[in-house]
Amino acid sequence: MNMCRKCRKWLKDNDGYMSKQDKVVKQAECQIHPRMDNWRVLRTVKTLIAWGLEGEGHKITVGAPGCGTTRVVICLGDGWIHLRNAKLQLYDYEVPFLELLEAEGMIESKECSRDVFGVDPAAVRVTMKGFAWVKEEQLRKEAKAQEDLVVEFEKAQIS
Repeated sequence: MNMCRKCRKWLKDNDGYMSKQDKVVKQAECQIHPRMDNWRVLRTVKTLIAWGLEGEGHKITVGAPGCGTTRVVICLGDGWIHLRNAKLQLYDYEVPFLELLEAEGMIESKECSRDVFGVDPAAVRVTMKGFAWVKEEQLRKEAKAQEDLVVEFEKAQIS
């Protein structure tokens, strides 16, 4: 995976997964740098949307197979997602995307009043701006695919 020095240092300091094939590139070419045009940011928002659409008390499995897995509650109801449990499931490099998305207004956060053992967990949910952004990106992707089909059709007509 191509990454900039800043992201590589962050992964190394936070004990993230690093392979021997990682190349150090300029920040503009970094595949994991938190930018809104990074396709992994869009994938993270789609994941949060999917979790938020589940029913209250929905559980996911976290942990590595063979090393012991645990089922944890991810959905707190009304689209709110348990932040700590979400960070357990997201990839190491996707966690900084949450801060970027909150700064951009794509997600909002608060302390949910779930009151499990007297604790109110931190939670996030995708805002309407986030839903609109995902839909817009999906439409842009479909338009590009349609445009590519037209170009291929015209090339076939010429030859």
